[in-house]
Amino acid sequence: MVEKRLFAVDPALHRVASESARRAFAGATVPVARLGPGPFEPADLTAGTVLGLIVSDGLLARTVRVPGGSSVELLSPRQMLQPSTVEQPSFTDTTWAVLDTAELYAIDSDLGRALAAHDELLNELVARGIQRAHVLTVSAAIESVVGIEKRVLLALWQLAEYCGSVTAEGVTMPLRLTHELLALLVGSRRPSVTSALATLTEQGQVARRGDRSWLLTGECPAGIRIPAARA
Repeated sequence: MVEKRLFAVDPALHRVASESARRAFAGATVPVARLGPGPFEPADLTAGTVLGLIVSDGLLARTVRVPGGSSVELLSPRQMLQPSTVEQPSFTDTTWAVLDTAELYAIDSDLGRALAAHDELLNELVARGIQRAHVLTVSAAIESVVGIEKRVLLALWQLAEYCGSVTAEGVTMPLRLTHELLALLVGSRRPSVTSALATLTEQGQVARRGDRSWLLTGECPAGIRIPAARA
């Protein structure tokens, strides 16, 4: 892990910080890990007094398997994780993977106490933990939608809200999501998702780009907000 400025790796935290907090943490640094695609174990990055990890770039996949089934959670920038302190049910198996590349930074106990002294920073970090629960609830609602094409399209738009950007062509997502991973997201199987994507492509709703990223070309569902640029 390498040391980087806190506000450089987490500009969203800087945006909500008061002037006093910006001065207090202007020179603060955090250990940052840059991970390549493939499986990884978060506990390997949370040794010592590390309270948790925050995704600053990229996308992580947390897959939970139970007898006869599995589900996946995707973690995007700003979301927090601390798996080593969460007791998992004995009948589950959890694995983590990086999609493409990702960057995470660690918050240790000293920095955690310092951040907690500023209400706006503490509120931001708490909100990020709550956001994960909200995202999972929306994902569960999507899984209940009848029609595989509708579920796949809603899942892609949900991801676009966190990782997409508006362009002249449509909404782009620099994510190399496999059909198998999409199947886990929508509670289906890969062949069904492949067929659904073919239908959505014919309808002009979705396109796969040459670099394997995604382009949403259909009408944005009501209520979803996609920024033209991201920090």
